[in-house]
Amino acid sequence: MTSDEVADLANFLRARIDEDEAAAQSVRPDTAEDTTGLKAQVLADVAAKRGVLRFVERMQQDAEHADFLVHGPAMIVLSATAFPLRHLAAAYAAHPDFRPEWEPTQEHTQPDPRLTPSGRAQAVRHAARHPDSRSLPAHRQPSMAGERVRATAVTDAHAPT
Repeated sequence: MTSDEVADLANFLRARIDEDEAAAQSVRPDTAEDTTGLKAQVLADVAAKRGVLRFVERMQQDAEHADFLVHGPAMIVLSATAFPLRHLAAAYAAHPDFRPEWEPTQEHTQPDPRLTPSGRAQAVRHAARHPDSRSLPAHRQPSMAGERVRATAVTDAHAPT
């Protein structure tokens, strides 16, 4: 998701959270039913979700920062926030303003196959068959030429003059 898409999703969530808070605040104590505990739970949920949104807002601000040391990490964090925001928004899927692209997809809910027991076992088998590969396919191997260039640069930098 782009930062604008994350902002749209966060704005949607903020509006739904405001509605949840207003609904909880309008609940009056009922002698026939204990609504006090439920009201407190909804208000605590509202506060927790607002905390998440404040964090997203801060990352959105940092993503616009001119300094890459602030901007870069914030962009990475923003891309990672799409996952929990999609799941929070899924609770409001019946709302008319909910967009289908916000629905968590299979990709967002399934574990990375490399991290499953069978995926790890496959990596171990690959490493056993290819001991020189460092368990990485050839196209993922680090370039040794780059290592020589860095080593030469370090040696030259520390050479006596």
